[in-house]
Amino acid sequence: MAAVDYSQLEFPILWIGQKMVCAFVDLEHLRTCNRVVLTDRSARGVIVDKTLVCRDVKSTRVAGYIPPFWGFRLPGTRMLWLDYDLASDCRRISLDELKIMIIGANRASGMYRDMAASPRSYEASIQRRLQSFDEIIAQFRIGPKRGWLRWFWAGALD
Repeated sequence: MAAVDYSQLEFPILWIGQKMVCAFVDLEHLRTCNRVVLTDRSARGVIVDKTLVCRDVKSTRVAGYIPPFWGFRLPGTRMLWLDYDLASDCRRISLDELKIMIIGANRASGMYRDMAASPRSYEASIQRRLQSFDEIIAQFRIGPKRGWLRWFWAGALD
């Protein structure tokens, strides 16, 4: 796997995996996860940055563990440091294409089985309510937690 130039990414970014959508506000949070999340992030996905440039992720690999305590956090998870293998080509997408990708990932995740409302109303609310990239980031954001427990709890460097 070749070294990735992360300076090409303009944060915040949106990760769209096969069954997962989440937003990251910085490189630190993008490259950190636990083993459970790694199973979805190791599959193919795309990264969309704030300029709506879409880059395909070919694969991920574990580059190490997050200090302190060699990545161990309460309640027993281990935090990993990831490296991404991004495709060399990138493309610009529209906001509507991004919404369709988000709906497709949520549809594949099985979250529709657990919803109280109908899946069509959820899809319509995404199409209608999220009118900018910043609103999409706010909806799916994974950001830093505060407080002294952040070093021990199962968060990504939070």
